[in-house]
Amino acid sequence: MIVVSILGVIVMLAPNLYKQVRRFFFLNSAKVELQREARSVMELVTRRLRQASSTTLVMDQASGQPYYSRIRFTDIDSNTNVYYQSGKNLVMSVNGSTRTLTSNLRYLAFALPRSDDMNIVSVALTLEKSTYEGQTKALHMASEKVRLIN
Repeated sequence: MIVVSILGVIVMLAPNLYKQVRRFFFLNSAKVELQREARSVMELVTRRLRQASSTTLVMDQASGQPYYSRIRFTDIDSNTNVYYQSGKNLVMSVNGSTRTLTSNLRYLAFALPRSDDMNIVSVALTLEKSTYEGQTKALHMASEKVRLIN
């Protein structure tokens, strides 16, 4: 009788436990993937942005995209670089050759944080990924200030 009641309790708890473990797994895997992706994208953008000439810097928006979600500049090797948001994609264009850096983009903004120093550019990036049952996980990569070298 005791064995049957213990098995009954386990059978009643098993589906809920399975559901919670599954949620935890999907949430953590999405979080790790977003962190990895955000770090690599931010490192690439800031590395190239450091090589920009401040006189060639243009920040605007692509049609239908958020304000200041596109930046253009010419680097020290005279390459024309463009980074912009296109829906959920972050697109990099170097001399007309385009490449999608991530397809999990939620928000991208470039700004000049100080009006007295035009050689510092702030980059804000938020990535988002769906996890389970219509839920999403968003990761905001804190704004990073980049000092232009040229």
